[in-house]
Amino acid sequence: MTRSSKPLTLDQTYPCPVCRHGQIESMVLMETFACNFCRHILTANLHQQSVQTVDQSRSMGWQWTGNRWRRATLNRAPLSAAVWSISVVLIVFPAGLLWLSSQIFPPLTGSPGESLPQTWTKLTLGLHSAIAAWILVEHYQLPGWLAAKIYLNRYWQSRRS
Repeated sequence: MTRSSKPLTLDQTYPCPVCRHGQIESMVLMETFACNFCRHILTANLHQQSVQTVDQSRSMGWQWTGNRWRRATLNRAPLSAAVWSISVVLIVFPAGLLWLSSQIFPPLTGSPGESLPQTWTKLTLGLHSAIAAWILVEHYQLPGWLAAKIYLNRYWQSRRS
């Protein structure tokens, strides 16, 4: 750590590594932090200068460098490979079936719906790509995505009341 950096301690506040908008403070009589914006709870490992989420099914971790958070590498390779495999199959299989059926059974030349199979295949490819991207973003819990979810949730809650 450099001279201007501060070590991770339980008696100071830090920027939230999850949403990057709030501040995390230690909870009373516990070695945990809580964010005042996204309300995530993080356990602290002061010896390793790191925090880890405990209120989610898939844990995320960050290392404190003295002035900012750095994403810690957690062992999640088997689940990541499964999510990527499912995403690829979700994109390729339905669009491939539509493309193959349009090649085996092409529309009549000059018919009004001649371009429908290509359009339908492109629409399926685009929508399934969007669904797969959403699955991947939810899996990796990107900070921008989390912040957008929190803002939208607070916006809709304020509109209801």
